Amino acid sequence: MRGTLLVRGPWGPFKKVEICGGPWMDKPAEHFGICMAPEIVNVGSIDVVNGGRPAPKPDVMVNVKDFSTPIPEEARKAAMLALLVGLQGKPVYVGCGFGIGRTGTLLGIIARIADPRLGHPVKFVRKNYYGGAIETGDQIRMVETLNVRRAQKAYQRWLWSVRLHTGYTLSLTRDAWMEAGK
Repeated sequence: MRGTLLVRGPWGPFKKVEICGGPWMDKPAEHFGICMAPEIVNVGSIDVVNGGRPAPKPDVMVNVKDFSTPIPEEARKAAMLALLVGLQGKPVYVGCGFGIGRTGTLLGIIARIADPRLGHPVKFVRKNYYGGAIETGDQIRMVETLNVRRAQKAYQRWLWSVRLHTGYTLSLTRDAWMEAGK
């Protein structure tokens, strides 16, 4: 695991949602996993460093080539799913080949959705997750400019439902899922 990003949770500064990240092969078995490295999972990579174990199976696969950016809709949806799972108290792990570029990109999008007032998401991720995260100009642009307004609104609704104990079931309905992709 390379690091953990703490983002805004249901109690403002008092409770945070933890999203861990790093190389996909380091994913802890108990974590909900979002894999950003199809080349690792698709070829059935073996982790020779850790005793020859196979690549962990992802719960969600975001197909993106190394040093590239994901399709915007897929990035927003994966970010929303990470936040939903995190709000429900389950550990979340985002990973790619080395846990730097593609992973950092998704973590930056997650941070922007979780905190609409976040000024510099790339700096935030580099300071709070890993100093070399988000490697390319395209990844930086995606993190800073991707339209996440609808996803932010959905996340704010989830936060209020948790905070007010409304009995509202946290879920990603088909409509919310489609909205997250816009």
